[in-house]
Amino acid sequence: MRKKLITMGLVSALGASTSALAVDLDATTPVPEVFAEDTFLTTNVIATTTIPVFEAGDLIEGTAIGVGIAPDDQNFIRVDLTGAVFAASADGIASLNCAGATITTIDGGAIGDDYVVYGVQANTSGCPQTAVMNMAAVDLGFTGGSSLTVRMRQFEGQTGAINEGDSLYDISGTAVTYDQTLELGNNASATSQVAEVSTAFTEFVSGASTTLAVDLGAIELDATGNLNTQNSAAAATSADAYTVASTGLVVTGDFSFGDWTFDDDGDCTTASTYAGADPDISEDFTTASLDLTAGDIDDFTGTAIFLCVEVDGVDDEINESTYTWTTVPTGVANGLNTPDAIGGSLGSITRNGTTVQIPYLTTFEDYNQRLVLVNRGATDAVYSISFTTEDDTTATAGTAATGSIPADTVLSLKASDIVSLAGKTRTAATLLVVAPSANIDVATNQVNLSDGSTDTVVLN
Repeated sequence: MRKKLITMGLVSALGASTSALAVDLDATTPVPEVFAEDTFLTTNVIATTTIPVFEAGDLIEGTAIGVGIAPDDQNFIRVDLTGAVFAASADGIASLNCAGATITTIDGGAIGDDYVVYGVQANTSGCPQTAVMNMAAVDLGFTGGSSLTVRMRQFEGQTGAINEGDSLYDISGTAVTYDQTLELGNNASATSQVAEVSTAFTEFVSGASTTLAVDLGAIELDATGNLNTQNSAAAATSADAYTVASTGLVVTGDFSFGDWTFDDDGDCTTASTYAGADPDISEDFTTASLDLTAGDIDDFTGTAIFLCVEVDGVDDEINESTYTWTTVPTGVANGLNTPDAIGGSLGSITRNGTTVQIPYLTTFEDYNQRLVLVNRGATDAVYSISFTTEDDTTATAGTAATGSIPADTVLSLKASDIVSLAGKTRTAATLLVVAPSANIDVATNQVNLSDGSTDTVVLN
């Protein structure tokens, strides 16, 4: 009998299903399931191999064969996996909703195989092109890659199916992609703060006043909802992927001033209820780390914790810095993959007013050096000058080290009136002006008294 081949336009392949691997390949944008790759276990492997097993659920549901099968005729369906192999036999798990049709395994489908060929025998009425193929739940072995794809082809003959010759129908798509158990949470935030120049940067700006305690934003992780590879019916939790007691959190930035804590509600003026709220500050003051005790990872999974700093308002000079955070994850003892580090940006600290670094001031008697300050603003601008000396030199502020630059005026200050130096006759200095930088010009002018030569350096 000559075979009757009936082609079709659209089919619902691997679709309209709640199976873990079900995906509508005919959709405009197919949406594969996502498994948490950090929940793969080395202890759950295919026998005598190191291939990790995961529970895949139904592999194919409601997939039209695409080409009708003539009465009493036989076609062959081949299913190929990319990124996985069968971890249990595929024999007997396939079915076709065509009355009287039978399916037998022809080739492949054994544990460790990445394909299976089924023979589909139609009854005296044949099978229409809309007859749908199903493959019931089967565990798979993960062989690597970023996704798992399923390809289904229909062949007229057995040899073509086994040797992958010309097919009557061919459809494929991504059934699974892999991601992590946790991700950056929606409530993670960055809050920038400003140090107030009028207090010599010992307090933070808070509206029209100042404050001593502020937060720099929130750290939060959220569960992704990605499926646990060991139980495809449930989303993975942090305990499925993380050894919480040895997972850490590190914040980078400048921690050389103030008292730093992690807070539960962002009110940095009250004590934190977060366990182990005080971080370990590195010797160079560039990192603050937190060792998470059992359960604490959940304190910022779905709930934000805040980075707080409090200064004393007297001796703590607030430095400019930016702050970022990252987790230092440890996977479960038998995990195949250590979870990826997750991080984000916190806020920054800046200083208001104008800050000018003066690399060289000298009181050497053969020089006459002046600091020239220009205020182009409409109001007077208060200024102060501090000093950074060499180890064998002591600087004592002079009468001109603090003062006010009148509005729309040039102020010229002798170096010898700004500072007295014991040891060497040179120092570096920092000028702070309570005024916008655009209104302030700064320069040094030095006259060599022996020959009258001058040297002018513009600093701002």
